[in-house]
Amino acid sequence: MRILRQSFRCFMIELRQRLAEYQTWTLFLILCILLYQYTQETMSFANTVGYKVAPWFLPFITSTRMLKVFVLTLYIPFVCTVPRITIIHDYIIIRSKHLPYYLGQCLYIVFTAIVYSFLVMFLPIILNLTHMEWNADWGKVIGTLSEPNLSVLNLETLHYSSSIVKHFTPLQAMFHSYCLMALSLLLIGLLVYIFNMITPKFHAGILVGTFFILFDFFLATDIVYARWLWFSPLSWSKLSIIDFKHTTRNPTFTYCYRFCIIGIILSLVILYALQLFKIKTKGGEEE
Repeated sequence: MRILRQSFRCFMIELRQRLAEYQTWTLFLILCILLYQYTQETMSFANTVGYKVAPWFLPFITSTRMLKVFVLTLYIPFVCTVPRITIIHDYIIIRSKHLPYYLGQCLYIVFTAIVYSFLVMFLPIILNLTHMEWNADWGKVIGTLSEPNLSVLNLETLHYSSSIVKHFTPLQAMFHSYCLMALSLLLIGLLVYIFNMITPKFHAGILVGTFFILFDFFLATDIVYARWLWFSPLSWSKLSIIDFKHTTRNPTFTYCYRFCIIGIILSLVILYALQLFKIKTKGGEEE
């Protein structure tokens, strides 16, 4: 229990420091501008036809290629410097010991993945609140824009996939998009943490995060062989590629969730082993 209390204290210190940085609020502002810009064409169409929009944007945000790249890229700065080693962090480690500090960093990554996915889901709704219509179905605007002959496919707006509208209810689509996005971001964040611990002076974790973002982008452009989709967790929040009917060779929901959960558990085990090794090599002892 003592380690858990110390870990939570380290997490809160890290969170307060991040929230006090200009970089955090700059990234938040960029995310707001980005999501607002990408939803404006939809709002203009809604005004033209005289209907309001149902607030189910997330499945289509994760289906829009360039927007998804921008959103994922904005996430990387939040985790690319974990664990941060400064004079302040050295002092925290001395006070709380190594293991609670690094567990606190893991809590920070979990919190960041959950909250960032939450923001991507709700910011488009909040920023366009006057245009929203709270329906249990997709609504007339999304339903119309998802029609194959009317679907908007350019890079300046959302791509409303007819496959998602046809095969999922709004709540199902939002649930799976959010969960798969949060789990994949958490997994990538932990992998970044692992590589940063292995190369503390170089912070190679940022290269790992960048690799997975580019890998997802190249899969979407058919540059990478489609069977590699099975190893691209950032791609799975795009529901139209999931084999929910078991009729294609694409990953199923069961596979995606199991892969992410097992990957997260293995990453935590590796981080724990790396930390014990680091303590042992420094001759430290954890109480």
